[in-house]
Amino acid sequence: MQREFRLKDEDLLDLTHFPIKAAFDMVDHGIFSKVINSVCEGVGFGEEYGACTFPGDLDEYDIANGDSFEGVEFVLYSGDEVIIDYQTLYHYLKKCARVIQKSIQTQLRD
Repeated sequence: MQREFRLKDEDLLDLTHFPIKAAFDMVDHGIFSKVINSVCEGVGFGEEYGACTFPGDLDEYDIANGDSFEGVEFVLYSGDEVIIDYQTLYHYLKKCARVIQKSIQTQLRD
């Protein structure tokens, strides 16, 4: 089965947001809804090549070493990263929700 990109290039509010697209596109289809639900609850996730992190995901070591931030961090292990505010996150979550809705409709038809 060919993997579809969940977020299109034209969905990006800024080209620096590519790590967001890449992180969401990495998530396996079978757990995508669960991951999006976790993100909606403020819990990050990690995949083979990238991660999404909320400030609450940081441990004491990270905080002590000055790794704290405000917003939501998306990072690719290649080094690309972006920190976005919650309003921007909501934009991308809405796009992901549409992908989930489309997937459910397709499953119901089949």
